Formats: sequence, C-alpha cells, structure tokens
Amino acid sequence: MRLPIAAVLGLLVALPSVAAEPLNPIAIDEWKVPYESSRPRDPYAQGDGVWFVGQRGHYLARLDPAAGRFAKVDLDDGAGPHNLIVGRDGVVWYAGNLKGYIGRYDPAAGTTEKIDMPRRAARDPHTLVFDGDERHI
Repeated sequence: MRLPIAAVLGLLVALPSVAAEPLNPIAIDEWKVPYESSRPRDPYAQGDGVWFVGQRGHYLARLDPAAGRFAKVDLDDGAGPHNLIVGRDGVVWYAGNLKGYIGRYDPAAGTTEKIDMPRRAARDPHTLVFDGDERHI
C-alpha cells in the first residue's frame, strides 16, 4: 500500500516528541583570569595545569585547576605573545609576535631565551606548531 506524501508527513508530525537528554553529561569549570585587559588566549593543557599567554599584558601564565591558582611570568620587552606550545620536557615555547622572535621559557630554571627570526622579513611570528619530532625542538 502506498501512502501519499502528505499522509506520511502527517504521521511523522503526530509521533510523540522525545526530549533529547545527554547520554554523558559533563561538568564545565571556569576560572576568571585575574589580569585585567590582558587578552588571555591560546590555552595549552599540559600535565596538571593549563598554560596561556596574555597578548596585551605581555606575559605567560599557568593555571592550576585543582587549586584555582594562577602563576604569571612577565615578559619584560612587550613581546605581545600570540600563542604557546609546551614541549614534553615542560619547556614553554611562545611566539614573541610584536618583537619578532620565538621565546623559550624553562619553568624549572626560571629562564627565558629569545631566538630571533632568521630573516628580517619574517618579523611577525604568529602561531607555533610542533610536528611531534623531538629532534626539531
């Protein structure tokens, strides 16, 4: 038996609606970054913390979600960091966007190294990406 299209549509509309309920609800926690007007961006979860940069505030920072505490590392030269990546060894690499370099911060030693771009035309390092090959770090 063939039903006209209007009858099929009528049957679909007449079916009881089932409210969509999540199968695996998740909790979302949020933390307010305590550094005003600093443009926090590009979080990078690593280990038991989350690193991020403050592009307008010229800093690197780390959130300890378990304690809800922030630790800030000021960059002294107005670097305008755009993003960061954390290596397996815990070293933080960041793009010194406004000053034309790649930064390397070693949290264990508390030291920062600045690596100039190889060509003056490459003055705006933007978004770092690791290829997963530790020989290139």
